[in-house]
Formats: sequence, C-alpha cells, structure tokens
Amino acid sequence: MKIVYSTQIESVNRRRSIQTIESLRDLSNKIIGLIKDDEYRLVAAIAVSSGTMRVHVPADLNEESLDDFFHNMATMQSHGNQHGEPCYPSIELANDGKNDDMTPHNGYLVVDVIERLVIDLVDREGRSLLRTALVQYATTNRVVV
Repeated sequence: MKIVYSTQIESVNRRRSIQTIESLRDLSNKIIGLIKDDEYRLVAAIAVSSGTMRVHVPADLNEESLDDFFHNMATMQSHGNQHGEPCYPSIELANDGKNDDMTPHNGYLVVDVIERLVIDLVDREGRSLLRTALVQYATTNRVVV
C-alpha cells in the first residue's frame, strides 16, 4: 500500500496538508473512542452485512477543524451527547438520528469498518466537505491511503 503525503501549498487559499497514516489512525481511534459503548461493533457488523463497509459518526466539523486535529491532535469530546456519539450504518439512518438534545446531525465522519479508518467528512447528502482527500482511493472493498 502506498502512502501519499502532500506538503505543497497550491495557492493562497489552500492550506498545507501533512498527513501520515499514523496520524490518520490516531484520529480514527479517537473518533471511534467517542462512540457509545459497544455501539460501534454492532453498527459495524450491520455495515459489513449490508455491504456498505461504512459507519457514519456525527461531526460538526469543516475541513480546517479536521485539519487542526491532524496538526495539533486536539482533545476530542462528544458535544451534545452525554453517553457518547451515536453511529449509523448508512447516511439515511444517520439523517433520521438526533443528538441527545433532539437537534439533527449536521454532517458525518465516514469510517471504513475494515480498516478502522476515517476516510471522509460528508454533509447530510453524503457529499464530501474536503478539498484535500483523506485517502487516495476508497471503495467498499479497498482503501488506499
């Protein structure tokens, strides 16, 4: 598997993105750690059996705040959900879900359940919110970082 690093600033409005597989795995483990007890395994099993191989974790983030996690590895906390973040095996079920305070989720981190790796940040329609991809290539069968 080839690891791709991007260290060039493409223009004034683009940020420099320095990501390693280790920092992506660390971020992914922290995200999975925020999920409600034992819910990740159950939902991941549903995602595998349905063939999507993806879990959606609510996240009110944008590309810059996600990038801050890579550079600073800021402490992550569950916001608005006292017992941890929910996770869902599809975007449709995620959009039906709510936070503990009954507010809708604004977007989602997408976790590949086989790799246990965050592969994207998407809006409620499933469109990526990232200009610079977290992974080079992702299908239900394969993730290339």
